[in-house]
Amino acid sequence: QTYKRSITVGPEVAQALTVVPPVLLQGVFVSPLPAVRGYAQKGTTGDASVAPYALMVANGTVWLTYGILIGAPTVALPNITAVSLGMYYTYTFHKYKPADAPFAPYVAGATAVASLAVGTALALEPEAAASAVGVIGCCVLPAMFAGPLAAARKVVSTKNAAAIPLAFTLFSVANTAVWIGYGLLVIDDVYIWGPNVIGLGAAFAQLGLVAKYG
Repeated sequence: QTYKRSITVGPEVAQALTVVPPVLLQGVFVSPLPAVRGYAQKGTTGDASVAPYALMVANGTVWLTYGILIGAPTVALPNITAVSLGMYYTYTFHKYKPADAPFAPYVAGATAVASLAVGTALALEPEAAASAVGVIGCCVLPAMFAGPLAAARKVVSTKNAAAIPLAFTLFSVANTAVWIGYGLLVIDDVYIWGPNVIGLGAAFAQLGLVAKYG
């Protein structure tokens, strides 16, 4: 059983951990907006990668589906924003990207993951579908938060971390931390807290690059 109440925290703490994560998650999804608007102003995406934006769409679709399957609005509702804004960011990136910037593989991969999650939910019984989609989520969530690390090689070679979106990374640290609390202490769901532990590590790695190279 993937969704069950925990008795390890009091009702006030449980309520806070139920409300704060989806609210904070909106900050993660909105945080790339200044960078995306900057692409339009400059007329180019520069050294940035589309990976975080494509993965935002895939991740949002997976967790929207999972939240519906387990009957958890805390999980499902905030990911509507992820799908909507992720599509907008991806479209804007495509509009202003350099000709040689990798794009199609990331979009194709994100589309495949989203389709797999929705198809699994439609094809299997709810309990089996929840487990299968949860496993998919355990793969795609860390990938979303690690997306900016796709530019890590260029960051190291140029000794400049401008390609890593700092606001997104900071929100990722806070967001993964509160979702670990929700998944571990409120609903006792490894599919929620497990991938967020990995995502938290990836976010700290990005902060490390920013701290070293500026």
